[in-house]
Amino acid sequence: MGISTVGFVVTENKDVFSILSKIENVLIPIIKKYSSGDYVWKDKTSQFPRIECSPSSKFFNIYFKVNNESRILMVHFDCDSDYSEYGDKEIIWSLSYWGLAEEIVLSICEGMKQYGKVYYEANDCDGDIVEVL
Repeated sequence: MGISTVGFVVTENKDVFSILSKIENVLIPIIKKYSSGDYVWKDKTSQFPRIECSPSSKFFNIYFKVNNESRILMVHFDCDSDYSEYGDKEIIWSLSYWGLAEEIVLSICEGMKQYGKVYYEANDCDGDIVEVL
């Protein structure tokens, strides 16, 4: 089992399109920030997010490349038993713990504040969870 950087929001709002649009709108400026060219989609260091879903498991993988890092952000809409001590319903996103993981996950945390209380765990193996204010 690998180490991940995790963020989650306690929310009743499970509007998939709204949440994924928000995440995409957070990721694109980060990708542009670290790209080496004006045309990100032609740049060898970055690429725009591609989203794939698993309908039966209610999670999405968001594939993107930033600063020569090929990344997969996982977004779970049906893990309400995880972090249940914080609330009844959560949306959880996680990214393997390396490279720009902390910057990326914290940026998504900031963007998700409109949906509810947001929490962040830099290393999901240490149990140190903080509220993003």
